[in-house]
Amino acid sequence: MEIQFSSIVILFFLSAAATATLTVLCWHRWKSPAAPYFTLLFAAATLWNLGDAGEFMSVTPAAKFLCVCVEYPGMVLVPVAWFLIVLYYTGNSRYLSRKTLPLLFLIPFVTVGVVWTNPLHGLYYTSIVSVLEQGTFVGVYLHGPLFWLFIIWAYGLSALGIAIVAARFWTSHAIYRYQMAIILTACILPLAANVIYVARLGPVPYVDLAPLLFIVSGLLAAYGISRYQFLSLMPVAHDRVFSTISDGIIVVDDKGDICDINPAAVHMLGVSPDRLIARPAREVLPKEMRLATGIDPDNQPVILEITINLAGQPRYYEVSCTPFDPRIPGRSLYQLIVLQDITRRKQAEDALADANKKLGLMTSITRHDILNQITALDCFLELGSGMAQSREEKEYITKEREIIANIQAQIEFTREYQDLGTKAAQWQDLHNLIARAAAQSHLGKVAIENAVPAVEVFADPMLENVFSNLINNAVRYGQTITRVSFTGNVRNGEFLVVCEDNGVGIPDEDKPRIFTRGFGKHTGFGLFLSREILSITGFTIGENGTPGRGARFEIRVPAGMWRFCET
Repeated sequence: MEIQFSSIVILFFLSAAATATLTVLCWHRWKSPAAPYFTLLFAAATLWNLGDAGEFMSVTPAAKFLCVCVEYPGMVLVPVAWFLIVLYYTGNSRYLSRKTLPLLFLIPFVTVGVVWTNPLHGLYYTSIVSVLEQGTFVGVYLHGPLFWLFIIWAYGLSALGIAIVAARFWTSHAIYRYQMAIILTACILPLAANVIYVARLGPVPYVDLAPLLFIVSGLLAAYGISRYQFLSLMPVAHDRVFSTISDGIIVVDDKGDICDINPAAVHMLGVSPDRLIARPAREVLPKEMRLATGIDPDNQPVILEITINLAGQPRYYEVSCTPFDPRIPGRSLYQLIVLQDITRRKQAEDALADANKKLGLMTSITRHDILNQITALDCFLELGSGMAQSREEKEYITKEREIIANIQAQIEFTREYQDLGTKAAQWQDLHNLIARAAAQSHLGKVAIENAVPAVEVFADPMLENVFSNLINNAVRYGQTITRVSFTGNVRNGEFLVVCEDNGVGIPDEDKPRIFTRGFGKHTGFGLFLSREILSITGFTIGENGTPGRGARFEIRVPAGMWRFCET
């Protein structure tokens, strides 16, 4: 057998060595789900390179055709392997099954059989000749109809894979975009070279440079495997997430029609998707959800809680509707409706509310019985005071009655705070809250200045008690007090509420203890419980007034827990 040698043969062997190395590398990572597809791709590319190298070393048409028969199994498997990688990488591997997978390999196997039997029918190559080009005999293959059928299939499969990856490019995370850029480049380079060869447009018309470019593709793939974890880190397809997420998702187009819905939402609504898709949302969705389907003028999400009865069993859902741009030319805002099942949370809340109700009833009854006993005890002490003879006996009875009075005051005080933390926090108008607290306080000649702007805070329903306590403490202990003022302003994202008076203030030695349980001249619980009420939603309170010039309390409302009232 006559053999020739040229420098291009070295390049084919180098390319074969590169792809063979990557084949071994992928084989050793076989546990990775993507490894088999990459192994198949690089093994096919290796066979293609070796066959092309043998073809260039051959001189006669018969020898060249023999090498073509060797390389063709690798050549026809390259587009199949590429498409398998794309399907797995983009999360569409569910389309590969025992029925569909053989279809991808059917045409390659048939093509190989047609090539091997070409001398009998001439339908793939009508003629093969050896032409001397620049001192080297190259094979010139005149293509038959079956060749063009294969080319259409191979190019179509490759183009489809490129389109699938490109469609995911701009919607993916940065690291996945890097991966996709490498994958697309590694595919397009050999494909473009093969197109140029088939069209006879290259600098060497009868030489297919596609196998040589697998050197570049291999280096890119090696870089991707080491730098961007090709074989282990791959994006999850959005449609797979859409189908498996436990929250219900409904997409409403700009015409108000439902254009997509996931299985979870179908299960929650108990309605067949055939009765929902392409139907007006306001007509087919439960009436409780129709308030969520209106687009807010400021494009803000609409959130509400609904109850849906299925088979007589109520289910509770938190529904949010968020406008979004579908990025479809000529279409305006769509709506994304998300249903989150909160039935267990509502059941827990109801159980807790019921337990709190029973506990509050028990506390109320217990408090009532204790107060009755204290009243009876006080009556007996009153009777006993008339029988006391000595000064010491009268002093003892007086102290006993003072103790009873303190106990009674503390028990009565618990009546106001028995609901502390038992009810859900809510948005409350701060200015109106302070005004109500002032109206219910015994002010005497003390004036209240309320300069707090129109702000709402998310706090425990007992927040009003905090301001009532601040006002009452100021009036009770301020001595020279004539004014209590409330102001509010934004500072570093927080909202600062300031309560200050012009009384005698708080001594420096008492300031570290004023929020301590039991400290004070009255019940000793007022400021302590005020701090507890505020802490439920993350508010803090502190005192930084000047003794002799008045007390000054600062309440800090963290960002996200306050907002300006809508006009």
